[in-house]
Amino acid sequence: MSQKAKILHLYDIDKDKVEKLVLDLKQIRNNISLTKDVSSIENFDIIINATPLGLKEKDPLPFNTVHLRKEQIVCDLIYKKTPLLEQAGNKGCVTLNGLGMLLWQGIFAFELWTGKRPPVEVMRSALLNAS
Repeated sequence: MSQKAKILHLYDIDKDKVEKLVLDLKQIRNNISLTKDVSSIENFDIIINATPLGLKEKDPLPFNTVHLRKEQIVCDLIYKKTPLLEQAGNKGCVTLNGLGMLLWQGIFAFELWTGKRPPVEVMRSALLNAS
């Protein structure tokens, strides 16, 4: 049985961009709100970082991880282990990087361009071996 999120909170430093995204998403779901303050991070079950922070070694964290709970899932869309994922893992959180997203972007692009299903396991293996 699949479950839908009861509430989706969105945060972005670019207020115009996130407000447009909220309006677009409200056409599909009505339980979306803007989060003005990420200091209440402990209240969220799933946290997805979609910023480029973590690509460079000296990048700051996208938010303070002090209040992370081990029951949380922390996903960073960057394709490698980032300081955010490392700190979340040290707190016992389930962590996910962006490799799965990269894989499926490639699969969908292959299908779009060729009209054929690619060898998913070959692609997954190549991606994991390269990372």
